[in-house]
Parts: sequence; C-alpha cells; structure tokens
Amino acid sequence: MSFNACLRYIFCAFTFIFVILGVLLFYTGLSTFMSLNKYSLVVHNAPGGGTIILLVLGFVIFLISFLGCCGALTNNNCMLRTFSFILTLLLIIEIITAVFVISFKHKIRDSVETGIHEVIRKYNATENSTINDIVDRIQTNFNCCGADSPKDWRENAFYKNNDLLPKSCCKDLPDSQQCGMATQHFTDGCVEIISDELRYSITYLGWVLIAVIVLQIIGLAFSCTISARRAKYNYV
Repeated sequence: MSFNACLRYIFCAFTFIFVILGVLLFYTGLSTFMSLNKYSLVVHNAPGGGTIILLVLGFVIFLISFLGCCGALTNNNCMLRTFSFILTLLLIIEIITAVFVISFKHKIRDSVETGIHEVIRKYNATENSTINDIVDRIQTNFNCCGADSPKDWRENAFYKNNDLLPKSCCKDLPDSQQCGMATQHFTDGCVEIISDELRYSITYLGWVLIAVIVLQIIGLAFSCTISARRAKYNYV
C-alpha cells in the first residue's frame, strides 16, 4: 500500500471520530441550551444564541465528516478542498462562539443573583403567575429559599412587613399552616445552587469544544496534505 493510500485510509478513520464529536457537540449544545432556557427568567444575558450556534455546528460537523471521508476514499480533490474550506469556516465560528459562551461562565453568579432578586420583587403572593411557578419550582426542587438567604424575601412588597415566606421555602408544611421565619424552612439561597449547575454545563461544553477544535485542526492538516499530494501527483 502506497503512502498516499495509507494517508487516505487513516484520514477516513479519523473522520469517524468527527462523527462522534459532532454528535457530542450537538448533545452538549442542546443540554446547555435547555439548562439556560430552564432558568431564562432568572439568568440575565444568558448566551442562549451561542449554544444554538454550537448545536447547529455539531450537526454540520456530523454531515461534512462523510464528505471528507468520501473525498479521501475516491481521491476527489474537489471534495477534499470543499471539506477543508467548510472545516476552516466552522473552526473560526466555533472559536468566536466558544469565547462568547465560555466567558459567560465568569459572569454566571452575578447574572443569576440579579435575576433572582428581580423575580423575588415581582413575585405575587396573592395570585398565580409564571414567575410564581418558576420561583416555587426552583425553591422546591433545590431546597433553597431566596437569592442568598430567606431574608431576601424582605424585598418583596407582600413579605417585607411580616415574617412570612412563600410555601415553597418550607419543608413538608401542611396546607393549613403558613410558612414563615418561625417554621422549619430552607436556609440556603438559590443563587449558588443554580450557578453551580450552569457552571458545570458550560464547563462540560467547553471541554467538548476544545476537543472538537483540536481534532478539526488535525483533520484540516490531513485534508490539506492529501489534497496537496494529489495536486502534485496530477501535475507530475
């Protein structure tokens, strides 16, 4: 087997890793988007658009992997050059989007804190609303109360002049009893818990992105080498 043929088969095997990474990027992009969307009312300036771009990029990488493999196996210079061009374009978009999304990781806590304080102030203790449902679900699911502590509920117009708390702040409270500072309530704030979950999602997405970018650079080098050797062979 000639060196060129060996190089083509190695590259084709390499594109199979691209398929896996494309699926992984799609999945992590979707997972991160869903995490951000779940807390959309309590996370300010969340990079939801960035995660959608990465989700789409994962799907495109999955598709063009077959183009690269076919180009290598059939020794088609046009397909290889098209693959290299698309891969370069994706690489640039990925790097820009990655910087945008990952930089948000350092702003998560401030963003979540601002958002939770805002929904606490808008919480309506006497009527049901979308904000009420989201706040109650967060406090119940994460066993937390307020932004940093239950005292944050003093910012709400209804709760500021009494010792009451929303029922979602209390543990196993009968419907007949009101929730308040004197009852057994959750003492941890929700900011740190939500921030940790989002931080984990973005960190995981970041590592997947780094792996994809590194392997794309290697794949680009492979593609350009095969294309150049093919052009040289045709010239000779």
